[in-house]
Amino acid sequence: ARSGTRPAGAPAGDLRRWARWLYDLYPGGPAGRLGSVQPDLLAEHHTATQLTADSALARAALAGLTARQATQALTVLARAWELHEATGPVIETALRADLAGLAIPASQVAIQTWPRVGTLLASALSSASATLEDLTTIEEALPYPSVALARADLAVTQRIRRELPPGTDRETVARWRSEEHTSELQSHH
Repeated sequence: ARSGTRPAGAPAGDLRRWARWLYDLYPGGPAGRLGSVQPDLLAEHHTATQLTADSALARAALAGLTARQATQALTVLARAWELHEATGPVIETALRADLAGLAIPASQVAIQTWPRVGTLLASALSSASATLEDLTTIEEALPYPSVALARADLAVTQRIRRELPPGTDRETVARWRSEEHTSELQSHH
């Protein structure tokens, strides 16, 4: 509306309430301008709707991301999962398709945004395609201790133990056996 006019003759008190509501939705930016919605529920809804409806789009959108991009994308999906249950399988499919690239960002999202991502990560770590080197890198990057990631830590540790090549030195086997025992204790708490 132009300065000095009110939308549809609205009383000044209503305009102040609407302005406060908008500033609550869009926290102030520079020079008192409206900022962006935090969290952006419309964008999350649109993203969840599009990616759950088109698996090819989901695969393409979640492939080959940098760690920063992956964390951001998984954060948006994790927040959307709260309102769109079908978003969980999109996250799980992405983790299984690119475990090496998405596991560490997913662990951060599980801790910071939505602990249920830790359950999906545990499932993917149990059986998704990955090299022993990738699994070891992931296990070493998982924050310890973490309730949200206890099952994921146990899953990757057990998998590493199972996949150690024959003839692995006893010290390495003992180290992973000890890690597995510690992970089991943590996952039961």
